[in-house]
Amino acid sequence: MNSFSSQKRFNFILRISAICWIASKFLSHNLWGIHREFPLLPFYEFNLIDSIHEGLFYATFTGILLVFIFPSNRLILFLALSIEIFICLLDQMRLQPWQYQYMLTLLFAFLFKNDKKQFLLWIFWLLALTYIYSGIHKFNGGFLYSIWENQILRNGFHLPEKIIAFKETHYAGLVIPIIEVLLGISLLVFKKFRKWVILSLIIIHLLIIFFLSSLFINHNSVVIPWNLAMILFLVTFLYYEELNFVLTFKFKINYLIFIIIGVMPLTNFIGFWDDYTSFKLYSGNSKSLKICISKDFLPINLKPYILDKKNKYCENYKFISIDNWAFKELNVPPYPEKRLYKKLKEELIKKYPKSFENFIINSYPYKKENLEILP
Repeated sequence: MNSFSSQKRFNFILRISAICWIASKFLSHNLWGIHREFPLLPFYEFNLIDSIHEGLFYATFTGILLVFIFPSNRLILFLALSIEIFICLLDQMRLQPWQYQYMLTLLFAFLFKNDKKQFLLWIFWLLALTYIYSGIHKFNGGFLYSIWENQILRNGFHLPEKIIAFKETHYAGLVIPIIEVLLGISLLVFKKFRKWVILSLIIIHLLIIFFLSSLFINHNSVVIPWNLAMILFLVTFLYYEELNFVLTFKFKINYLIFIIIGVMPLTNFIGFWDDYTSFKLYSGNSKSLKICISKDFLPINLKPYILDKKNKYCENYKFISIDNWAFKELNVPPYPEKRLYKKLKEELIKKYPKSFENFIINSYPYKKENLEILP
């Protein structure tokens, strides 16, 4: 890797992105089509015929494949990025964290096709900021309860409840975001130890892949290719001594890029910037939606996603968890924003009138007084 030129590293990152991107899209193929029960939730209303939607389904795979074959062709980079932006405008659910990062990678490649070192600089900063912000967002009770205790300790390690109940066990989960933030900062600051930081991050990604695999909790498989891509991106910088990773602003566009990936994620804490575009990953405190089913008008097509068990949300006890539905049909988590849930409610009521009693948003802490009924 040390003998790799900037051009070779540029091509390598784009080709790895293309391979892993296509893999994630295949794993979530229903997300990119229209033959599904989960409604399309566009940012804006587009009146497109089905054949255009079908064409875009194939165009998104074709565009990424062409990026793999011709990573240095600026026209292909532009067309592939344009297709990805448009197909996400047609459905907000498609703007998954990995989709967002790959789109940024294409954007950087298009902007800095003739300045490979500038491209590599922004990829490096994108990696570091992903770790930093992802870690910061995990400093909350929702992460400790939902991710650390439920997913890792209960579902993963199957620890006895008496051990999980210990206060020390509960707060031990904070080690994860602390490590994530420190490694992200160290990646940028401590050049002397950069190789060890990169190796540590590679180990973390390998652990995440194992954790999500069928060997552990068998969950969210769509992000496994993304973690493989992150490992290979990190390997790209393992022996890259010639580049100084201090940000420079010799191009005016650099100010805008830094605002988008460095500043705007901070506004997520006041509810301005979206969770996924703020690198809020596995935070445990994002908004979720529960849909209470009517006693008299059962939506038959949604039957595979209806849960029938006692809960604090619905008097009838029949409900749809949006998380369960999204994973089961699309193999991705829902895009956790209130505007999306409002749009989902509109589409479902339009398609299945009188079939729902309430649409309830919940988030940590999971108490009845913390529930919000969508108007």
